Formats: sequence, C-alpha cells, structure tokens
Amino acid sequence: MLSFSSKSRRQKEAQGYLAKIVNNHCPTLEAYARGERDDQRLNLTIAAFVVPVRGSIVDVAAVSATVTKEFSTTGMSIILDNALDAQEAIVVIQWDGTTTHFRGEIKHQSPIGAGLWQCGLHVDEIVAPGEYPELATLEF
Repeated sequence: MLSFSSKSRRQKEAQGYLAKIVNNHCPTLEAYARGERDDQRLNLTIAAFVVPVRGSIVDVAAVSATVTKEFSTTGMSIILDNALDAQEAIVVIQWDGTTTHFRGEIKHQSPIGAGLWQCGLHVDEIVAPGEYPELATLEF
C-alpha cells in the first residue's frame, strides 16, 4: 500500500501551488512539456513579506517587505536588503485573490550588488492560516 506522510502531502500541495503560478505566467510553457529542463525558472516579480523562522519561532519582529525574483515548481528566489540569519523562512505573497504563506528551507544567499541579496528558498509547505496567528498582522 502506498501512503504519504503529512509532510510529503503538504510539500506536494505547496509544489502544486507553485506550479500553478509558473504555469499561469510562462510564455514558453511548451518547453515544460518537451522536458528541456527539470526545474525551469520563471522570472516573476510579486510583492512579498519574508519572515525568518528560527526553530519553531516565527520572528514576525524581523519581517521584511520584499519582492520575488524567480519561481519554479519547487521554490523561489527573493530579493533582500540583508542576508537572513536563519535556515528557514516564511514568504507571504498575494496572488489570485488569496494570501499564501510558503514555508521553506533557505538554500543559498548571495550578494547581487547595491547592498541587495538574492535568497533561494526550497518550499516545503503552505502554512495553514491559523498555524501562526502572528502572521495575521501582515497586510499588503
């Protein structure tokens, strides 16, 4: 019998949502069907908040307004004015009439010039609205 853990199911839900964003903004969608690249990147700028996560603590006091740079079906990159001092983060975006909280592992952070950093995030899950009530204070 095949079964999925709760984490696996939540990760697949998050990846499905990211795929929806990519598919709705990609002018070269045919390239995905041909399989030219395993994890195609889509340049897409969306206003966002990034909230560092340290262990089980969501540090809302350290929230930063930012923008996304790229999306793929497994994650995204965001632009920051400082490197994050955390191994995980929650990125909050508004798209398609909803506010979504993506939680993921920070894979890399690189300076890109002008005091800005690019942060690559592998998305693990979409955070349920009530899981961290302190995130409700973020408004676009």
